[in-house]
Amino acid sequence: MADKQTEDSKMEVEVADETVAPTDKTDTEQTEGKTMFRLREALDKTVSKCLEKTSRYNLYAHNYKFAHRSKPKLLKSTIRQLNENLKASVKDEFDQMITEENIVSLCNKLDTVVDETPISENPTPAWRPSGSPDKDLCKHIMLAKLKEKDRLEKELEELEKSSVKIQEAFNARKKHLLESQKNVKERVKRWSEATNILQDSQAIEMQRTMCQMTDLTENQK
Repeated sequence: MADKQTEDSKMEVEVADETVAPTDKTDTEQTEGKTMFRLREALDKTVSKCLEKTSRYNLYAHNYKFAHRSKPKLLKSTIRQLNENLKASVKDEFDQMITEENIVSLCNKLDTVVDETPISENPTPAWRPSGSPDKDLCKHIMLAKLKEKDRLEKELEELEKSSVKIQEAFNARKKHLLESQKNVKERVKRWSEATNILQDSQAIEMQRTMCQMTDLTENQK
């Protein structure tokens, strides 16, 4: 009789706990705003995506062939229990992090700021991802590309100016060399003419000397 009363008392406690749990959950949902709800939703999806591979039976069957052959049901049950424990452990870590960092309060403040922010008469549409990374990043990449284009154009302009200066210096040097070459040719021509005149005068002088010597010889005879 006493055992029966004890079991009834345990059942009443369990029922009371079950009825209290939804109330606590409702209170928690009421204290969490839209941003916190989306954050939890994103975290849940992330955990499910990360643990997706760990729930594949083929992976464990390949690595634990002895268990796959002898007791496949037990292996499936173990895998399911492992994933449940992992998910619960990760969820506890997230809850602890959210509590320690006071994420709920920060998200609620963010909701308040968003709700109290006045909407302009001509609101600009907010950026939203389209699902195509190339298309979404196009505008952001374009800004970087335009900056890079401006930088390259400035460098090109500086190189063109430097090239013009080098060309001008080259032309001036070339002109100087051509003038020097012309002057050298003129001097060589003058030296050639002077040499020819000198040679002609020497030849004339020699002929005159020879004539004089011939005249003296004939006179002496």
